[in-house]
Amino acid sequence: MRYFQNKTKSSRSIAGLKAKKNGQSAELLLNITAQHYATSGKALIYKRYEPYKRVSTGKVFKAVYTGKAGADYSIFLPDGRAGMIEVKSRDSDRISINAVSEDQVQQLKKLKEFNQLAYILVRLKTRWFIVDFDQWLRHDRKSHTALQLAQIGKECKITHIINLLEHIN
Repeated sequence: MRYFQNKTKSSRSIAGLKAKKNGQSAELLLNITAQHYATSGKALIYKRYEPYKRVSTGKVFKAVYTGKAGADYSIFLPDGRAGMIEVKSRDSDRISINAVSEDQVQQLKKLKEFNQLAYILVRLKTRWFIVDFDQWLRHDRKSHTALQLAQIGKECKITHIINLLEHIN
């Protein structure tokens, strides 16, 4: 008879699992928000998935990433404006400016050059903030606290959705 020893998880892997669940819950709320805005005709917000290529056949799905991930969501407004939103979620009191990858920075910069919408939507613990990308990199610091995010962006009210459209101009 075979006996298998239970694998113990390292503190690093546990932290990674917590971060993954935190990000998934943030995306779930934004997906509910997107559905609400689409139903009411106020905006179309679409999740953008990371590029991958399937490398397996049969019943088991295996894939490899084929490129760098860009911003998480595309947004289209009835007045013709469009752009992208990068979502970051942290269960802490601050977020590193480097949380937005260099590829995402370049993508959002290009959108601003084309006069398109480019936003960072941040959740710190239970508070949500939307920051115009122009303001994200402008400061001589390594991270933003909730107070700083409220100064450079706007805090979003949460009802059954994230009320972010009232802050998009």
